[in-house]
Amino acid sequence: MRIVNQYTDPHCLKAITATWAQSGTVKTTADGEHWRYDFPGVSSLIPEKTSDVTLVAVEMTPAATLDTFMVENAAILRQSDGLLAVDVSKETRQMVSIVTKSETSVTLTGMLYATMSEWPILEAVGADIFAADTAAY
Repeated sequence: MRIVNQYTDPHCLKAITATWAQSGTVKTTADGEHWRYDFPGVSSLIPEKTSDVTLVAVEMTPAATLDTFMVENAAILRQSDGLLAVDVSKETRQMVSIVTKSETSVTLTGMLYATMSEWPILEAVGADIFAADTAAY
């Protein structure tokens, strides 16, 4: 059996173009094979999602920036070591709003879209395995 990552770019090789900033703009620059996002203060990344996605995990670097981020309409499952995993089952919009309230820079290195029924498996084997497109369990 396999967990299939429903996010179309699990390694974050393409830039997320939907952004919002209260003042200024979110700047996107290449950072090796990934993209760095420079947030000017209160701002967000807004990747699209389908309604069946109830679990979102984002891997970012540097890991210390993780504490400055939250996801709207979500409950935190894990927030450590550069990994933010959240339950977005209460999110009714076809998007995920990853928000920061401070000026910061971050590089996304992985993203997972799955269902909450897969969380216990991901948690048991190490949630950061989502760097692969699919994971055996």
